[in-house]
Amino acid sequence: MAVFFVSAREDDTIGSQEPGGRSLMRLGVCTSVDRADYVRECGFDYFEYGLRRLRETTIEQIREWRTHFDRIGLYPESYNGFFPSDLPIVGERRNLSDITDYADELLAKAHELGGQIAVLGSGDARRIPEGSDLKKAEDDFLILLDQLGNVALRHGIRIVLEPLRAVETNFINTVEEGWTLVHKLGHPQVGIMCDLFHMVENGEDLTVLRKTGADLWHVHVSNPLTRHCVGVQDDYDYSRFFHILKEVGYDSRISIEAIMPNFEQDARIGIQKLKEIFRP
Repeated sequence: MAVFFVSAREDDTIGSQEPGGRSLMRLGVCTSVDRADYVRECGFDYFEYGLRRLRETTIEQIREWRTHFDRIGLYPESYNGFFPSDLPIVGERRNLSDITDYADELLAKAHELGGQIAVLGSGDARRIPEGSDLKKAEDDFLILLDQLGNVALRHGIRIVLEPLRAVETNFINTVEEGWTLVHKLGHPQVGIMCDLFHMVENGEDLTVLRKTGADLWHVHVSNPLTRHCVGVQDDYDYSRFFHILKEVGYDSRISIEAIMPNFEQDARIGIQKLKEIFRP
């Protein structure tokens, strides 16, 4: 069992409030800890960090980071990059004890830094061997999700399953596939997320999001045609995506997950574009 070492945030802030009580989606960007001050300066509400990076992070470093985040009022509220490729989570080589021990340690650290959402993408780790029985793979994955959900519950974190395009994994590519599993499981700490880039790459109709309803807990966004930051040489029409999210009552976090070769410039453009799209 992981050990707690600093006080965690008590508020799971989902949807900020503007004057008049209307809920606002929280806007963030995937980046590193050393850019936290700049991310705050740009006007983001949070940032998204890589969970695997916490594997080698010491308790002392966690304490230092937390003190700094408390000072600037910005936290890594969400995490991606859950499992490394050398820790398979499906197939005969997986070891549930190793997986849950790993998750327990890292989710404890994430929680202490203000984490509230952990994205389960990890395409290589969840790739199933060629010729595998899909039904068995799904049943085994549900067992894993249930155990991960129990670990996450101990740390006050929710797990969201991320469907990925076919070139990144051969298991759970579409939101519909992912939501079907999540809905079947029915674990209170396990939900679904959508990434606009992966949906467009897979040719999945955005209307499938209407099925997800209250199970949709997180969103990644980039220009789905280039995977670059929203707003950067960007003529994609996001209005349909926004209106469907609004229709299903989504008011949680939206993270820019994109190729950002000029992070400082792209981040400033990106936050303005997000506000234009999601806070009209």
